Amino acid sequence: MTGGWQSHLNRTERWYGRLIAAQSEDDKLDFLYAFFESSFAFRDWLIDTAAVTEQEMNDLFLSHVELRLNRDIANSLKHHSIKRPSQEQPPCIASEYAPERPTFGTDRRLVVLSEGKTYDAIDLAKCCLDTWREYTRL
Repeated sequence: MTGGWQSHLNRTERWYGRLIAAQSEDDKLDFLYAFFESSFAFRDWLIDTAAVTEQEMNDLFLSHVELRLNRDIANSLKHHSIKRPSQEQPPCIASEYAPERPTFGTDRRLVVLSEGKTYDAIDLAKCCLDTWREYTRL
């Protein structure tokens, strides 16, 4: 692939755009999964192109729970089983009844459940993308 990490960030942004624009539940879920996989792979692009060190990435992930959730979601989507999970119970994507703010169907929203907390999945994706955008402007 050409274009370096900038091209990969652009692809990740396009996955997010497709997620936001998706109308069907299947598309929304597929684009959410594709976004999280692409977003986590961006970490490797930054390291492999020597834009940052692995330690700098580790520090970034330590300071952003959203990126850690992104990592765990991406790994759970890519692998049937995880031999060395980063936490005891990996996060789970589910739908939640939310008639006041439906983003999935007419009365539900997608959420990420992790360690007793609930995160709006679309908001989590945006937060991850915003973190990458801000980090790469440094």
